[in-house]
Amino acid sequence: MGLDDSLTPPQAVERTCDETQAAYRAAAVEDDLSLVAAPGIGHVETATMRDAVLALLFHHLGGPGGG
Repeated sequence: MGLDDSLTPPQAVERTCDETQAAYRAAAVEDDLSLVAAPGIGHVETATMRDAVLALLFHHLGGPGGG
C-alpha cells in the first residue's frame, strides 16, 4: 500500500487493517497477516508489494518457493 495514496483515506486504511486483523485473530492465523506500506508511494503497486503477494500465494497455494 502506498502511504501517499490520495485515493485511499488514512481512516479507511486504519479501519480495514483493524477489521482484517480481527478476522485473522478470530481464525487463529494472525501471524499470517502482514502489511506492506511504502512511504512516498501513491496508488501504484511496487515490486516489493508484488513480491509479498506472490510469496503469500505461493506459500498457501504452492508454487515457486512455497508449499
